[in-house]
Amino acid sequence: MHLINPVFKNTILRFLGLFRAEIRKFLTQIFSIFLDFLQ
Repeated sequence: MHLINPVFKNTILRFLGLFRAEIRKFLTQIFSIFLDFLQ
């Protein structure tokens, strides 16, 4: 259990990092579309 825990934690942190990057990309696209719509 003590050996599995750090690997599990690293996997979750890496997954959250990728997930956060994808969300930021998605929000940036929506924001740019919204700005184009306003002009």
